[in-house]
Amino acid sequence: MTYRRILHRTWCDVASLAVLRRWLRSNVPSGVDSADAELVCTELVANAIEHGGGARAVRITVDSGHVRFEVDDCDATAVPTLGTSRFGRYRGRGITVVDALAAWGIAGAERGKTVWARVEFAS
Repeated sequence: MTYRRILHRTWCDVASLAVLRRWLRSNVPSGVDSADAELVCTELVANAIEHGGGARAVRITVDSGHVRFEVDDCDATAVPTLGTSRFGRYRGRGITVVDALAAWGIAGAERGKTVWARVEFAS
């Protein structure tokens, strides 16, 4: 089972993440831990909004045993990193959560970058 879903939309504020969560619930297969998948994808989009000049597109690719999220943003220079929060004790640990739940990485792009995460599941 392989399929790909693409949601082209520009997210500029975190209030629009509710739309993304509804879309994820209808596009992520039933075998995937939906809470983990929602958390990982939502965090990638929130990071793109807050640090990457906005999210331009979200792609979901489901393949045997994993679901991959790709989030395109508008800023190639703002790269997510693991470590202590630069916002203090109460914020800024989202990529640490993503790292605990998924393999992830960064790919450069002409108009920004793509941050991806792959969540494994029992197929």
